[in-house]
Amino acid sequence: MKQESTTDGTFNRLYLDKAGVTHLIIAAENSEAGEYFNPGAINFLLSKLEILERKENLNLYERFAAFCQEELSKHTGAKLGLRYDAQQSKILAEGEQSCQELSNVWYEGSCNVFDRTFEPEYSVKYDFQERDFVLCIVEVELVDLIESTFSYKIMESRGWLYLRIKGQKKSVCAGEGIEDKGEDKIALIKSTRREGQFDCSIRLVESMSEESCLIDSSIAGIKRFKIKCIKQGSLIIS
Repeated sequence: MKQESTTDGTFNRLYLDKAGVTHLIIAAENSEAGEYFNPGAINFLLSKLEILERKENLNLYERFAAFCQEELSKHTGAKLGLRYDAQQSKILAEGEQSCQELSNVWYEGSCNVFDRTFEPEYSVKYDFQERDFVLCIVEVELVDLIESTFSYKIMESRGWLYLRIKGQKKSVCAGEGIEDKGEDKIALIKSTRREGQFDCSIRLVESMSEESCLIDSSIAGIKRFKIKCIKQGSLIIS
């Protein structure tokens, strides 16, 4: 009975028989077999006992809730309370908490993780007629825009240029029914138009920088952006 030896060549830990069963071999103390097999077998058992002593129960959900609480509190500047509820199988917030809007919680696609906003409809066109430049023409549908709330910014993230727009569209239909306005009556009907606050980041081009940005508001309900970008390398358009 001989098994492949360990790195120092003095003993074996385990023996695998023809049936594929693994055996831990311990022989009589002070015997030739004991001197050969026992050191490795005893060290193997001691290592397993040490692992068992150090082992602790790990609740992945509770650890994840603690991680989220620590990271979100760090990035928002607010002391947030989160806990995992085993009965509901949910991570719940404790108490009423609010966070101010911060630039470091922006992420591609939604921009603001705390506001309930929507993305208005838009289109992006590219003009490659001028060498080493690309003109990005972005048209955004903003019917009933409250002009005083509108803002935009050209920003860069992970090598891509984005047009970020924010603002608010006024409510036109507040509900259903008939509302009296003196002698006139205004019918309030259902509407599928999006209203309220919007916050949108529109991906433009990669490996380029902004040279200029012009806004055209001559078409009712449309904001047209003409963003001239300087080519700095290969161009990829999504």
